[in-house]
Amino acid sequence: MANILRWLTPEVFRRSDVQAGTVGTVTVALENGFNPAAIKVLGHDQSPLPFTIERNKLRFFSGAPGNVRVIRAIGEDVYSLTLPDVAT
Repeated sequence: MANILRWLTPEVFRRSDVQAGTVGTVTVALENGFNPAAIKVLGHDQSPLPFTIERNKLRFFSGAPGNVRVIRAIGEDVYSLTLPDVAT
């Protein structure tokens, strides 16, 4: 039964993590044995963002505030990016 549910709606079994930060370059640590073909980075409008993978680190750049989703085989990370505060 669980395999049928996983086939119909795989999002139910996907791990998700939410993090906050400022716009710019973001570095994500990847687990060992990851599949580079299964990784997607989507911007706030669901358009793909360019990214690079070096060793076990994924890097992408977002120049606008909003949510960026990093989708991997084992789960999804959501980065809520904002503009930095003005110094007082």
